[in-house]
Amino acid sequence: MLLLLVGAWWSLLLLEWVAVDSSGIIGAELNQTMALLPAVAALAVLMSLYRKMPRLLVALGSMAIAATSAIALLGDLATSPAVIEAREQVSGIAGGGAVDLELSPVIYVFAFSGFALAIAAALLIFLKPGGRSVESVNQDLDARDLWDEQSE
Repeated sequence: MLLLLVGAWWSLLLLEWVAVDSSGIIGAELNQTMALLPAVAALAVLMSLYRKMPRLLVALGSMAIAATSAIALLGDLATSPAVIEAREQVSGIAGGGAVDLELSPVIYVFAFSGFALAIAAALLIFLKPGGRSVESVNQDLDARDLWDEQSE
């Protein structure tokens, strides 16, 4: 479930975050680190499902989600290279002139939902894993009935 939530949160980077006159810039173009950290979080959560160091990997995913949200919320996205390039194209002035710049509320939705997701992932660290007993694992692996059915 956490992996699906991370994927849904990651997809918010594909929406328009900044509008420069008539052209829009999606979140993934604004900051390359912000575009890659959700992949690290998703990979860490996926690897934790294999039960090898699950708490450490979920903690790593939680930190990656929180870092991405902090970059989105605290970073100056108006000075990113993609925005400066769009302003240069619109104004024709190197470095970008006085051009209308609109920030989308998607930035705040991404940041705050990311913080909530990071807290939820961090809380999963303290949950006791619901493991199966050794007898049920051995019973699942013992396929004698299946072999008997196939031999007939």
